[in-house]
Amino acid sequence: MKTHVVFSLLLFSTLFFLGCSQDDASPQGKMTAKIDGQHWSGKEVGAALAQGTFNLSGKAADGSLITITLQDFTSDTFYLYPNADHAAVWLPANAGSSFVSNAPGGLGYVIFSEINTTDSLVSGTFEFMAENPLSGETVFVSEGEFTNVPFTSTIAHVGENTFAVKIDGVNWSPTLISGSKVNGKINIVASNVSTGRSVGLYIPVAVDPGDYTLGDPLFGATYGGQYNPDNQTFLSANGGSLTISKHDKTARIIEGTFHFDASSLFNPATATLTEGSFSINY
Repeated sequence: MKTHVVFSLLLFSTLFFLGCSQDDASPQGKMTAKIDGQHWSGKEVGAALAQGTFNLSGKAADGSLITITLQDFTSDTFYLYPNADHAAVWLPANAGSSFVSNAPGGLGYVIFSEINTTDSLVSGTFEFMAENPLSGETVFVSEGEFTNVPFTSTIAHVGENTFAVKIDGVNWSPTLISGSKVNGKINIVASNVSTGRSVGLYIPVAVDPGDYTLGDPLFGATYGGQYNPDNQTFLSANGGSLTISKHDKTARIIEGTFHFDASSLFNPATATLTEGSFSINY
């Protein structure tokens, strides 16, 4: 299975929604589906196009997620099947693992009825069968529809970025480092796509140099940290600090250091991240 696809789906959706605000006045479109026959509706919906990859995500009021990623976004019809580059994910509320369409029991499609590049809006339908790689359970997502969902095509910058950190005392070097500005937040993502391991930071875009406390973004922390040791385990900062040493808001360059302990209410795994540093263009 293409685990790096699953990783990028979940990390994108998490960081996107952490950047959203209840007070956002801009329209966000609509996304609905049936999960094993039960109605599901996205309270927060968003999409992004970056380096030829399109991501569409919806988050319900209970925290459950539907996320779709499509590689080589040059068509209006995409098919989902085992080991495909395109994939869809269903992440139930308060769950430690996800259901993915490119697992052995997966199958489905995504069809765009409109791709409005002038107003950056997309509409279409989707349906997929997804499997939980850990348990073998399946879920059927049917009658999926998204309408007038806005998308950004400037989400990620990958270039002369640097990122380093020790995880449980061992130096870790990511293979991909990116920065983005989404809904008033700076999202910093460092990852190793072959293993699904990732570290994410989210910071208010207006931040000035100084010291800040890192917390769990899922519980409303203004400055958040996330660590995923693999594509099935999601840990958040549970105590830590962030120091911003430089923030050039015109050139959109931010530099700093960080450390935090990571844990989850839904998983016994823990980790300690120390000596973290970054220099990011977003």
